[in-house]
Amino acid sequence: MLHHLVEADPAAWTADIPQARAILARVKLGAFYLAATATAAPTLPAKSMVAAAQAALALRRSLPTGGQQDATAVLFADQALFDLLALVWHAGAVLAEGLPAVLDHLHDLAEPLALPTGYLTDDGSAPKPAEGLPV
Repeated sequence: MLHHLVEADPAAWTADIPQARAILARVKLGAFYLAATATAAPTLPAKSMVAAAQAALALRRSLPTGGQQDATAVLFADQALFDLLALVWHAGAVLAEGLPAVLDHLHDLAEPLALPTGYLTDDGSAPKPAEGLPV
């Protein structure tokens, strides 16, 4: 339903993304809204695409990793974020001050994939080097 509403008038639904997210209140609705925005984003001005991508990043980074309670919100927030980032990139839009946060998030996602299996500690972080070894 939310996809149809956003699709019917994307300019209105993206005029004030933080306000729309606040009105929707629930995290899952915010994630659904941003995923719907990503679907309509090709028809939007670059500024609106960038604002939506930054909102999707903020929502995604606010969600806990792991656990089933927010799995749907995480899935839709990820979908929105990556769809919007692709659209921003294809449109040649500039994330400006939002770029470092996007790169940090992408690095956080990629870092565990670059480590050998079994290399991470129980909390998901890299182990500290043994004393006397170079860092």
